[in-house]
Parts: sequence; C-alpha cells; structure tokens
Amino acid sequence: PSPSGPGGTLVVKLQTTLPTKNGCPGIPDGVASFAGSEWKLDGNSFTWSCPNGGPTGTYDILTPSSLAAKDFILVPQGTRLLLEGDLTTAPGSLLDGTGAYPWPTLQDYGDLVGGVSLQADPGRYVVAITATWPEGTRLFWVPVEIVASSSATPPPSVSAASEVRVSCAGGTPQVSTPMVAAQPDGLHVRILGAFAPHSGVAFWSPEAGAFSSPLRNDRTWVSDLVGPGTYHVDCFPWRSGVNISRAINTVAFTVIDPNGYWTPTAPSCASVQLTPPAAIVAAGDAETSIRNTISGVLSSDMVQHAGYEGSPAPQLYRIVRDGKTIATVTFGHDHITAVEACPDSGLSTNAGAGSSVTSTPTPTVIP
Repeated sequence: PSPSGPGGTLVVKLQTTLPTKNGCPGIPDGVASFAGSEWKLDGNSFTWSCPNGGPTGTYDILTPSSLAAKDFILVPQGTRLLLEGDLTTAPGSLLDGTGAYPWPTLQDYGDLVGGVSLQADPGRYVVAITATWPEGTRLFWVPVEIVASSSATPPPSVSAASEVRVSCAGGTPQVSTPMVAAQPDGLHVRILGAFAPHSGVAFWSPEAGAFSSPLRNDRTWVSDLVGPGTYHVDCFPWRSGVNISRAINTVAFTVIDPNGYWTPTAPSCASVQLTPPAAIVAAGDAETSIRNTISGVLSSDMVQHAGYEGSPAPQLYRIVRDGKTIATVTFGHDHITAVEACPDSGLSTNAGAGSSVTSTPTPTVIP
C-alpha cells in the first residue's frame, strides 16, 4: 500500500553526517521535502557520545522566540509525514506553533518511524521529533501550516517534466530536463540524438547507488528502480562498466514525487548487504519467494511492494517489522538480485551470511 495521505507525503530525512576520522557518525542533520521543495530543518539540543574519541557532549541550541510565516511548510489536511534516514526511533508530538516559544503540546504521536497522518484543524503547528541513534539523540522541529484539503491554496507548484531527456552524443552526457516528476509506474527516460554502438547510460546518487542501462534503438523506457532524489548522469561504453568517479562530476537531474507514487525502500537502520539467495524464485508470488529463501522472516513481519505503486512488474519489496523497514529485497527475472537488511534483524540467506559492508548498493541494470 502507498504511504501517501490524501494530501501527499511530507518526507523528513534525519541522517547522521559523514563519519569522523575515528569512524563515529557525525551529529545528525535534517531535511524536509514536499511537492518538490526542500527545507533544511532546525536541529536543536542533542546528546552525542562516541567511545573512540569522536564528538561527545550535550548541547542546547538557542531557540527562536517565534516563527515567521515563511518558516512554515504548507500542507493539506491528511498529508502523511514519513521519516527516512538512519535513525532507530523517533518519538514525536504536535505543538501549537502560533505563539512564542515554548510551544504548548497538543498531541503526542508516539514513535514516528512508521509515519503519521497530519489530521489537525487548519492552522500553524510544529512537529517536534526527538530522533535517536545508537550514539545519542537530537531534537528536530518541522513547522507546518495545515490547510483544509478542499482549500483553494494548493501545495507549492513545481515546473517538472514528465520524463528525463538525456543526450549521449559524442559520449558526453547532457540533460535537458533538470527536474522530472515521477509517474505512477516509475521514471520515464528518453534518449535524444545519436549515440555510439554499444553505449550505456548510468544514473548515480550517493544514497541510491548506480542504475545503468544499454542504450536502445527504441530510445525510451521506464525504470521502477530510480526513486526520488538527485542523480548524476554518465554515458559510457557498455562493456566497460560504470565509472562512479566520473559520474559524480557530470550533469545531474532531480526526480520529485509530488503525487506520492513512491513507497520508500531504505531500511530504518545502517544496513548491510546480504548475499542474494541462489534459488530460482516463483514468478508472481514475491512474498512466498521471500519467506522461502530468506531465513528469519517472522510470521508477523509484513512483506510489501515498495517503490512505484503502478509498476507492472514490481521489483522492489520491503520487509516491515513493528512499523520499521528492516530489509529491502530486489527481484530480477527469476531470482532475487539484492537483499539489504538491518544487522540486528536476524535475516540471512541460504547463500551465506551478510557482509559487513555499508549499505551503498552495487550498480543495478535498469530493466
């Protein structure tokens, strides 16, 4: 099922920053995104402890006496607030944002990792989120102005193309659509101009990894693997593989999801890659295949289609336990090609134990 509410999805990503030289994650940052726009969130007081000499301490950051109108994110009633990132838990509450700080609490949400629907009466509010990581906690504020779902004031409009248009003429990537709106079945791709035989194109981001495809004579296709985010583009000889160091320095485009077609796939943890199971899986029955080939899936765990809700041949699935995504499973034609899981999930495959590498995915061929 889609996580979107009738007003769309307000995605709040709370993520630790780059590790310090001793390997301890840095103090977390927060970004909210809605209808193609982004807001850097105010991160308030935090407690952080790194046993190997990294940043440690408790800090209280000064708070504003009040919020200006421009500080609030305009969302319709019923908008679903959904958390992403490497946090573990996130108790939250709804505060009255109309007056001066400290804002009074109106409602306690409990843990927001599973998301919450913003059903309050029209007005200005602050969603307070106390996010937790193994190293400590940090308080974040998300100012929202809720409008009636029937209000004539729509969410912020964004001029976005319905497909990403890429040229690989001369082997140099060019993108004529810097912002692209996701469609119900995925990202629509169109190749313009001439290209050399045996050429390929790759889309790459630090969060999602690399997705590559050989260039084809039909010049258009749909990928249900490339979700919302900013991607760098590279053109390359298909047999040479993706050169990530080159791709990160090339042109980029951004995929937005104003209609909430995409169900987030990333596990709610610092995940690891498991060796994919070797068994051939049954076509058309992803849940049975996952339960038969991945050990440790509980009867109470939910196996859900993730990614794009309108994909005719879904490839992405997630395993949800107690409201948290503990694993993402990627399917190929007749086998599972990737399993990304939380280390403490108890999941394993019949091909071997999970590795200790980080969650950066390996290049995936776009179907």
